[in-house]
Amino acid sequence: MVVCPKCEHVRPPDATNPEWQCPACGVCYAKVAARKAEPTAAPRAPAPPPRPGGGSTFVWGLIAVVCLIVLFGTSEWNKSSRWTTLAKHIAPGDIVMYAYDGCEPASAAREHFQNYDIAYTECDVQKDAQCYRQWQALKTKGVPAFLIYGKDVQAGFSKDALYKALVRKREE
Repeated sequence: MVVCPKCEHVRPPDATNPEWQCPACGVCYAKVAARKAEPTAAPRAPAPPPRPGGGSTFVWGLIAVVCLIVLFGTSEWNKSSRWTTLAKHIAPGDIVMYAYDGCEPASAAREHFQNYDIAYTECDVQKDAQCYRQWQALKTKGVPAFLIYGKDVQAGFSKDALYKALVRKREE
């Protein structure tokens, strides 16, 4: 008499399936017996039930948004803060801008200087012959051109390049 170790079915003598297989559930007697003989692992704790609405996805999304706000918001704040701090140390004549009316980059520079209350001197190369000669002596191509602390020439208007030149020359 053979009893199935899985379903406990008693194999009848007239069963037509192979002798190694349970006629009721179809398992191999030897495999089930081998598994039952193996030491069992400690039972695992049941998984917590899923939160409605996928809570962890929402939390990670919220964290990503906060990080982006901090990263970009802080970056822009630092840029404006650095210009405000630098403006306190710039005297009239430290920055001379050679430009002419109607030059869009010069207009952007004027607006930037006004926004941060940065002292600068403007020389119109179209209206003033002396400004034109000074601008030619700088050997730059185009306007605006900036003479920083009477030494460094900055061609074109780039906030970052201008800031670096102002800080570098101020530290010398």
